[in-house]
This record gives sequence, structure tokens and C-alpha cells, in this order.
Amino acid sequence: MDVDEPEESDWDSEEEGNDNRRVVVHVEVRTKVATSLNPSTIERIVRGLLAESSPKLVIGNEADAGWWENSVLGKDVERVYIAEAVPEEEVVAFQDAELRIHLYAPSTIIGVEEFTTTIEDDDENVPAATVRELPAHPLEGLWECLVYADDLKPRLLNYIHSTIAFSQAEVDFNVVTWNRVVLLHGPPGTGKTSLCRALAQKLSIRLSSIYSRGKLVEINSHSLFSKWFSESGKLVQKLFSQVTEMVEDEGCFVVVMIDEVESLTAARSGAANGTEPSDALRVVNALLTQLDKLKTRRNVLVMTTSNIAGAIDSAFVDRADIKEYVDYPPPQAIYWILSGCLQELMSKGLARRCQFLDWKQLQKPRKSDPSIPPEEVGVAGMTVVSVNGSNGVNGVNGVNGVKEDGVIGRGEGQDEQRNEEQRRGSKLGKAEKEERISARLAELAKECHASNLAGRFLRRLPVLSHARYLATNSRLDEGDAPRARSVERWVEAMERVVRDEKVSRGRILDGGGRVEG
Repeated sequence: MDVDEPEESDWDSEEEGNDNRRVVVHVEVRTKVATSLNPSTIERIVRGLLAESSPKLVIGNEADAGWWENSVLGKDVERVYIAEAVPEEEVVAFQDAELRIHLYAPSTIIGVEEFTTTIEDDDENVPAATVRELPAHPLEGLWECLVYADDLKPRLLNYIHSTIAFSQAEVDFNVVTWNRVVLLHGPPGTGKTSLCRALAQKLSIRLSSIYSRGKLVEINSHSLFSKWFSESGKLVQKLFSQVTEMVEDEGCFVVVMIDEVESLTAARSGAANGTEPSDALRVVNALLTQLDKLKTRRNVLVMTTSNIAGAIDSAFVDRADIKEYVDYPPPQAIYWILSGCLQELMSKGLARRCQFLDWKQLQKPRKSDPSIPPEEVGVAGMTVVSVNGSNGVNGVNGVNGVKEDGVIGRGEGQDEQRNEEQRRGSKLGKAEKEERISARLAELAKECHASNLAGRFLRRLPVLSHARYLATNSRLDEGDAPRARSVERWVEAMERVVRDEKVSRGRILDGGGRVEG
């Protein structure tokens, strides 16, 4: 039979239409809990203000639309945030944008609720899980602070969007199936647990028009193993029966998070070989059974994390719809994290103001000042200090002036050297100073990446830098005002802390703090 020509033209026209699609822009509007305004009224006013304020929408920024001056929104709205664009864009012309406005109010319940799964004759009372109401104030902004090498966050959101779309379309679950399970695995400290919490918060906002409430259930894997034989499987069943009760409320979206899931799912092979007690086998089987029961529920998502993915039972891995490897952050992400930390310090008066260049700008050929030697490519008034300890000038040690691989010190001749650098630095304009500071921070980011430093450590850098190299007053009086340091000093201190960290880790690997000779 000949192919029907009109059907072929339909496919062509659909593709042409996709080429001219408008960019979907998600706008998150945080309202006050006690607001009495109709959601449609708030949405209409926000759309109007965004249309009038600017011809372009800057993604990842607060809306500068003067909404706080509006007589209606000023009383009931706390924040208007232009969150994401699909496909991903940094700036979107308003006429090309299809606005998706999400209204939400943070939960009035502060903190988390603990519940236990005790058994008879067991005097231990270990919390089996914690429950947090969503959206939650403590999780505000967490999603934006997480930076990864690729489009991990959009992929997770797309997965949720697909499961919701299939559920609403009432796709036959016997024909097309999905398990609502996500597995994040990778080195420790790379933000897997934080991503689970941030995704739960984001979903409670994005799905607010479908689900009026949200809950995040964080399961303590280690609490599900009982000292009594054959009771561990019962603990798992009891815990998930409580989760099922929450899911029974169809107006509530529940995210179940199992951290370090390998502790629950790694023991089955050992039990089968006789190296682990058979009770461990019951735990794994009970968990798999409960996951199979939850997959038919529309309003639940199971997020799991693991630092040792190779130890996870294959049956559990098979049930995970999404299996994402979360690696150490790349240099670009580290630069974003460190510059964000410094900007936070600026806003709190701990660092002086400075504008950082975008990473893409730093990849362009840099300008050079003929009055400054090539080896001194640092910021004005500062000797270049690389993370490996070489300062490129005289290697003066920071404590006693002894020449060795070290950092900027206070030894003999240091003041004269610094004065000379400051005279050179005075020739530099503000723009070039900012370029040099940004370039130095970018080099630090590359060194952190080469050293496999995780995001957990990177976000500790400011406090460690201040404690070790910037604090000048041991007084802890409440009235003491913090002293604003230059960004140059902050970057220098962070370089020194990173060098210290490399030395400390090397000593640990060499034998418990002793360098083997």
C-alpha cells in the first residue's frame, strides 16, 4: 500500500513548528502564608509587571519589576524569582517567553519530625526517619547553589515532568511502566544528599498547582537493622507502612530519600554466600517489595544516594529509572562556587566589593601590562601564590622568612617587596584589577579540580581561610564588628588553605600523619 502523503506532511509541519517554539520561562513567586489573594490574581499582576518592566528576562535572578511597590503584591508577596528557561538560556526576550508562574508559600512548621519503628522487647529507640514539611524555609536557595558538570538538574526535572505527564494521561501501567526511583552515586562530598533535598524543595514549588502540600522523608538506613534475629525485615515494612499512609493523601507529594542506600542493599549477595546473616537478605527483599508497591502511586518519588555504587544489589539498580554519576565539580563549577562564596562575604561586610568576570570571559586571551613581569600575573599589590606553594618571586616562608616552597610571608625584605608591588598595582585600572583577581581565582579553581576537592570542602574554604590566616582578634564580644578584607587577601588565604589541605591529605595517605622516609 502506498504511503499516505498527508500523514508525511503532518510530521514535517510538526518539526517546523518545533523550530519556532517559544522559550518556557519558570517564574517562582513566594507568597506570605496568610495571603488572602486569589492565585489567579497574583499571577495576572506578576505577568503584567514583568511585561512592563523590561524587554528581557535575566534567568537566575530576582525580578526587578517593582512588584514590592504594587499596592496588591507588596502586602502578600515576598519574592519573585526568574528561575529557569527551557531550552536553557541566560537572557530571554519577553516576546519570546512563555511564562510558567508557580505560586508557593513556605510551610509554617519549622524543623523536622522524627518517627521510630520499634519492636517489642527492644529498648533501643533510634529514629528511623525524619519528616520535613515542604516547601521549607531552610531549603530556600539550595537548588541554585548546587553546580554540576553537566545538565544533571534539568535532566532530573525532565524525568519528573515525564512521569507526571504519563500519570495524568492515564497511560496503562501494565504496558508502559516506571518505578519512580532515582539513584545518585559518586564520590563523597559531591552534593548528592543536598541535591535530593533541593529537588524535593523544587518539586514542591513546581507542582504546587497539582499538590498543595509536600513532604520529605529522610530514612536512616542504619536504624533498620535490628539486633533481634528476623526482625530487620519487619522494621522496613513498618517504616514503609508509615510512608504509605502519607502517600494516601493525594494532595501531598512525598519524596522519600534513602541516603547511603548500599547499607541496605549491599548485603544480599553476602547473605546468599553465607558470609552475612540471612536477616540481611530479608531487609533487601523487604525494601524491594516496598518499592514495587510505591511505584503505582502518582504522588511519590524515591531518591537514593550511594558512595559505593558497586556494592549495590543488582535488583535494586535495575529498579532505578535514573542512575546518575555525580562527579567532583569541574573548574568552571568550582569557580562559580568560590565566587559565590566571596560575593556572600561581600554582602555581609566581610569582604570588600569586587566584580568577578564570567568564566567564558576568562577563556579569552588576557591583556598584559609591560610594567609587570610575566611571572607576576597576580592581582595588584600581591605576589602570585600558586596552590603548590611557589610564589614565583623569592619563596619567602610565611613564618620566619626561610627560603622554601611557601606563601607570602613576613620575613626580611617582605615589606619592601610589597611596597614595590603596590606601586606597580597603582598603575592598573579597576577593570584590569578585577580581571587579574578573577584569573587568579580561576587558577585556584583548576587546582582544586586537579586535587579532587569536593563541593563540601569548597564551601568550607571561607571560614577555614578566615580562621587560619585572616583572623586578627581572638575576642568574641558580640558587639565586635567584622573587618572587611580585600578580595585579594581572601583569595590568597584560600590558596593557602588548599595547599594545607593537600599536605594534610598526603600525610594521611602516607601513614596516619607520618611522612614515610
